[in-house]
Amino acid sequence: MPAKTGSRDAPGNCRGNRPPVEQLVHISDFYLSPGGSSERVFCIAPKLPARGLSIKARRCGGKRGYPLLELPTAEAFGQLDRGDIHDAKTIVALMWLRAKLGSEGG
Repeated sequence: MPAKTGSRDAPGNCRGNRPPVEQLVHISDFYLSPGGSSERVFCIAPKLPARGLSIKARRCGGKRGYPLLELPTAEAFGQLDRGDIHDAKTIVALMWLRAKLGSEGG
């Protein structure tokens, strides 16, 4: 994981409240199109709370601001199962979260 992950000064990051790097967990890193692109995505998440988890997401980039979206994990997993989510980073993160919660009895 790059040393600057979670830095407020890292290019392309949304501004707002983010945990310090020490409180982040590396989920995965992957190439969007191996052999066709050198763009590599680093997928991270804050350490999981003991309870009271909800999903929060914000779209970054562009000239427009995007509102923060917050929904219960059950709804996020429902959208994942229905195929409503088309963003690879979000799919990877939600699949990781579901497996992590299942392995911790959550």
